[in-house]
Amino acid sequence: GWVDLVTSEKLDKREKLLRYPLLAPHPELREQLIRDQRSRKLGLTAMYQLPLAEIEGIPMRLTSPGAYPNATSVAARLVTLPLHDSVTEQDISQIGQLLCSYS
Repeated sequence: GWVDLVTSEKLDKREKLLRYPLLAPHPELREQLIRDQRSRKLGLTAMYQLPLAEIEGIPMRLTSPGAYPNATSVAARLVTLPLHDSVTEQDISQIGQLLCSYS
């Protein structure tokens, strides 16, 4: 199922998040969710399309170059929800309904 990356990690409660991260159960579900929400303009994003080790300019800075299967999995499944001040109650309701339809 979906993994809530905020409540599954210990975050400083004073931190204000700009986006709320979730992990989709699999990449195909994330892609379908992102496609479906576009017409509603809800602001969900796939955020990182690649693991850091595959982004141009980053690999030369890594102390342990190589494959990072967990990072690849997270990059392929990460969905972020908007938390900015322009998100309305209606947006929140629509996002909730959309996520429930994929559960």
